[in-house]
Amino acid sequence: MLVSNSVATAILLVTSFSLVSALHHDDTSHPSHGAYKFRLARRTQSFTEDGMFNKEALVRENIRISHKYAKAAKNSLINLSVKSKAAEVRHREKVMFEAAQAIERQSLDEAKHLARRHKHSEPSRGHVPLTDVDFSDGYDAAYAGSVSFGTPFQQLAIDFDTGSGDTWVLGSHTLTKYPHTKYNPQLSSTFIESAGPTKWDEEYGSGSLEGLYMQDRVSVGGYEIPEQRFGVATKTLPILDGLKIDGVMGLAFPACSTMHVPSFMENLLRGKGNHPLPIPVLFNGSLNYLPVTEKALWQVACEGVVVDDKLLEGTKMVVALDTGSAMIRVPSSVANKIFKNLHGKLQKDGSFTIPCKSPCLKSFRFALGGQTYKIPLSDLNMGVYDKSDPSQCTFGIFVDDGILGSDGKPMAILGDTFLKTVYAVFHYSKNNRAAIGLAPVVEHAK
Repeated sequence: MLVSNSVATAILLVTSFSLVSALHHDDTSHPSHGAYKFRLARRTQSFTEDGMFNKEALVRENIRISHKYAKAAKNSLINLSVKSKAAEVRHREKVMFEAAQAIERQSLDEAKHLARRHKHSEPSRGHVPLTDVDFSDGYDAAYAGSVSFGTPFQQLAIDFDTGSGDTWVLGSHTLTKYPHTKYNPQLSSTFIESAGPTKWDEEYGSGSLEGLYMQDRVSVGGYEIPEQRFGVATKTLPILDGLKIDGVMGLAFPACSTMHVPSFMENLLRGKGNHPLPIPVLFNGSLNYLPVTEKALWQVACEGVVVDDKLLEGTKMVVALDTGSAMIRVPSSVANKIFKNLHGKLQKDGSFTIPCKSPCLKSFRFALGGQTYKIPLSDLNMGVYDKSDPSQCTFGIFVDDGILGSDGKPMAILGDTFLKTVYAVFHYSKNNRAAIGLAPVVEHAK
């Protein structure tokens, strides 16, 4: 079945979770061993209105992403340099990956048997629609799916984020300017006062997100953790309040975490939850698996940028695939190589502009794992940058030297502009190691 171009689908598995813009079925494909899935139907994002690029939306996105990655880098540094914290993180990683590897080792025959036996049971399980989430002024910024907390369920709009390691929600006593659905532990019969530290906070540059640790039943698409620990915010920030989500579910690795508690995915991997029986994931074509280079963010090696079938020298980099980011961001050293070939102009806000009717650009791709992945030029044209010069359009590649890897060097982010063109599987164990599998969506494959 081909899903509409305006819709993307994501699947979350116990051994992996995946993001896809179009899903095809092939009975000859290999199912993921012992995999449990839920799908997230999503749409694309726009920073363009009436042909003009929205600079205010870019400013807000820059602030949000800058704070998020500064926090992730700080957490990684603390978690891996302090001996006691590093030991805890490495233990959590060991337990999580051993569980994922055990699931991967389950026999193909057993997985097929369970799939045949239960293929007609609970067909609606595992499906989570995603909706566009915008800022208070209406410009799209993220996507949210429904996650249920407590008993009876309190349904909140949650951002699923591979660029974050923590899960938090807005609490019932949090003061907000804009309307949100907030978690109220007093309305839940399964709420438990969390053992250990009770308070948490996350710095966001201009302020902090503060709250309490709590423990309760959490369910996503039929997958349930009876006693999941998470943060409940008692204080939020305007940049988060204006974003119409009620919380975040972090899908990055433990090293990025502020909270130092097992995530929803960790608990699911370790068999602490209730979930549907295994369902095989079918895909038309093979996936190109890229080993994760560091277990903090979902980051892989990129061989470079390909413009009009030419691999540009000096564009090799590390990239993080981030479901919680709208855009593609690259270090200035890479951006300069790209725009030298496109006669582009760098703007003060990190945007690059090129002639709207540029005859010099026919195709744009990223080289990953020996294959290239095409981004449609229509997706890279983000509208006229300034109405005083309607001949110059904003190009959908942005400059950012503030996103640093563990070596202190700038790395790139491949956000929704890239992810909506591929089927991406974030695998906790593929051949006994964390990896990301990629395949181009059919309409972008050539």
